[in-house]
Amino acid sequence: MSAITKDRAEELYEALAAKHEVHHICRPDTKLVVEGYPRSSNSFAVDMIVESAPGILRPHELGHHTHEVANLQIADAYGIPKLVLIREPEDAILSFHIYSGAPIARCAKRYADFYDGALQLPDGSAGAHFREVTSDFGAIVKKLNEIGDFGISEDQDFEAIRERALAAVRGRVENVAEEEATRRVAAPNEKREKIKDELRGEVQGFLSEHPRAERLYNRVVKRFGLAA
Repeated sequence: MSAITKDRAEELYEALAAKHEVHHICRPDTKLVVEGYPRSSNSFAVDMIVESAPGILRPHELGHHTHEVANLQIADAYGIPKLVLIREPEDAILSFHIYSGAPIARCAKRYADFYDGALQLPDGSAGAHFREVTSDFGAIVKKLNEIGDFGISEDQDFEAIRERALAAVRGRVENVAEEEATRRVAAPNEKREKIKDELRGEVQGFLSEHPRAERLYNRVVKRFGLAA
């Protein structure tokens, strides 16, 4: 686990900037980087952080949504706190398969490659499981304070904050066609769950025959001290 140099960080920044919105990419004045495989509650986590830390962590001070380990590596080079979002491979890959329309094999490879890269990060990152992000955000705030000394209040009404964050997610759906929203927007949706039920068996079958994603998931949750 060798540290990333600042020269290498600049190279990584340029590579990410060719593919992503630059305000999502870590810079020396970024305060926190939050990255995970797509469909691992990335948007909800960022919304919850901003709602939980008003005046402490503003949207433009966060790096997020590149879904690439390179953004975490840049943060490491500058000594910026890093939060890695983790979701079980079956649900994450299934959701991304529906979202992207990409073949299951490609979705699974992207999952495994991301967490393989995350395992190479030097110590000092925190891991947040999908379950924590969606149902126990107080635990996430505690981790953020531990890795970044942000001083975010750990005694908040996180249920009320959750409702505000969900409202933000739903607000992004308003101008999206219904079928497109069902497939692409990460919010509870009855039609989306029906699609998942129809496709779950295919994902389960692939992962049974190709266990790399599951192996890496077990390694990464162990690395960050999380329950599988």
